[in-house]
Amino acid sequence: DAALKQVEATIKDMALHSPALTQELRHAFIDAIERCNLHGEHDKALLIVAPLLRPGVTLTSNEKNSVTCEQEIALGQSRVMSRGRRLTVQITNRCNLRCKMCHDGKWGTEEISTKVRDELLKLMPYAQEITWLGGEVFLYPDFDILFSEACKYSVKQHISTNGLLIDEKTAVKLIEHDVDLFFSIDATTAEVYESIRRGARFETLIAKINMINALQEKIRPDYRKSIKMVVMKSNCHQIC
Repeated sequence: DAALKQVEATIKDMALHSPALTQELRHAFIDAIERCNLHGEHDKALLIVAPLLRPGVTLTSNEKNSVTCEQEIALGQSRVMSRGRRLTVQITNRCNLRCKMCHDGKWGTEEISTKVRDELLKLMPYAQEITWLGGEVFLYPDFDILFSEACKYSVKQHISTNGLLIDEKTAVKLIEHDVDLFFSIDATTAEVYESIRRGARFETLIAKINMINALQEKIRPDYRKSIKMVVMKSNCHQIC
């Protein structure tokens, strides 16, 4: 495709002139390597890897880890040096609700230890994406520490939340850093929503969404949010 042709042309140009690679080009290289590996074209992937490992080419820790990972895939290595690039972490099972279909917190509170938190912090320079799960993510006491460190290294973050604990300060940070927000909303009416999300108020949910929408218009109009729901007999008739 066009992106891969651009990468191939750049490789030829580098062989002649050895130009510095912009961030955009470095990411195009890494995307092309990933696509080659996905399609089993490992020889081509190694061809694209080579220019990125030349002396004088500066990569961020994240980019270097991605290139190392793709090189290991292309070589079929079973023992690897690269670190995790995409993480999914349940940081706590604490929640502000008692949803009828959920068992989190029923047998006691659990969350990641300080040791695991510190291990996650050490992974941030190498990660590309991380998905934060609860319970309710915003009840984890050290979430701001993890969130800020991920932002520092431009890690793409995804958060699954009921949305009820998001205040204006938090909303601004989420929008500014383009965090993917997945709202757990199981109904379109107060009666059904509150019968499923026990302890929640539908009017509070609407107020939170309106607050985020208003901030979004000021900060990042193209910011996108998503809804997740658990389909059951009590709400299946409300699926649009």
